[in-house]
Amino acid sequence: MLSYVNLILFVFLIWLMIELGIHYLVLYLRQDFQWLVMSKDELPTLNKKALKKFINRSYDPELGWTRRPNSQGTESTGSIGSISSDYKQVSYRINDMGARENPGHEHLPAVISTYGDSFVFSRQVYDDETWQWNLSKLTQTNVLNFGVGNFGLDQSFLRLQREYDNNLTKLVIMGVVPETIVRVLGVWRHYYEHGNTFAFKPRYVTSSNGLRLIPNLIDKPTKFLDLHKYIDEIRTNDYFYHRKFKRNMLSFPYGLSFVRRPQRHFSLIYALLLDKLYSAMGQSSSRAWELILRDNQQYCVSLYNDIEVVELLSLIVQEFVKFAKQKGFTPIFLLMPYRTDLEYFRTYGTSYCAEFLENISDVVETIDLTEKLLDTTETIYTNDYYGGHLNALGNQIVAIELNNLLRQYL
Repeated sequence: MLSYVNLILFVFLIWLMIELGIHYLVLYLRQDFQWLVMSKDELPTLNKKALKKFINRSYDPELGWTRRPNSQGTESTGSIGSISSDYKQVSYRINDMGARENPGHEHLPAVISTYGDSFVFSRQVYDDETWQWNLSKLTQTNVLNFGVGNFGLDQSFLRLQREYDNNLTKLVIMGVVPETIVRVLGVWRHYYEHGNTFAFKPRYVTSSNGLRLIPNLIDKPTKFLDLHKYIDEIRTNDYFYHRKFKRNMLSFPYGLSFVRRPQRHFSLIYALLLDKLYSAMGQSSSRAWELILRDNQQYCVSLYNDIEVVELLSLIVQEFVKFAKQKGFTPIFLLMPYRTDLEYFRTYGTSYCAEFLENISDVVETIDLTEKLLDTTETIYTNDYYGGHLNALGNQIVAIELNNLLRQYL
């Protein structure tokens, strides 16, 4: 009997040592890698210094975040994992309208305005290298740039509704990346893009009457410090809390966490250990980020196969078209692919959002730049962990293509 008890105690101690080992390994690896989440990340403690900076520079009670009028900033191209010659710092300026500056063209008539995400903002290039700047040069007009990084179609449409009367144009281009299908489903980006803890946003949901707007739940700066009061409502309205965040979460007992998603957790920890090893040897490595990119793309692909989710995205497009008719402008829907989206096309011979684009083309002029960007053999993306944004050459190609396609409307 005693030996049996000793055996149980021995097994328990071995199990406990393994659990503690995993715990401290995860704590070590997650220091500089936001995609390893633990149970404490369900309601993280926000960094007050960083939060104050966010509120002063980016916070928007309605949209979640946006660029402040009359502001400026810098950001880098290239990062760990890229070659040193790719690295440089670029600057941008936001004018008094809240649009990105368009140097040399702002005295010209505004005929086209653009709304959307970071590919519309043209991140990681100078103000005179955006596709809007190039399109302005080709059309001899002032193409307005109201793009905001990480915006979903829902936020972009809400910004259009808010800004349009003050910035009337004949054409409005609504630009998105394929990942916008992810962005329209959440109210807290952290539950999908783990670690993005300040990014609260509104979202639409389908109802018997079409669409119903859930306003931004953190619509006052003071609410950031009282998240516990709103967390149940946030979790209820965020599509990814149960479907992604909880499944990705590592918690005690860790063995069960690994059973839930063995491929992700084992592969990610192995990749992080390799990255650490290469870093210790003075070499760059981004295996863990590459795994996250593939995982996120696979998730995105699955959403375009979900009828209800695609219907939500389609209904937002239809609202964009209704608003255009109400205001009297021509709506254009523009899809701009990530570099990984081009790789997917090369592998499978089609875009995973092709059916969605074909369906909405019945109600709105739709431009998909995927095949056009596939045609070039030049490097058209900046080099960073996320696959990069369009570089100066890529933006030139986009502007030339848009100029050819939009002539009939100018």
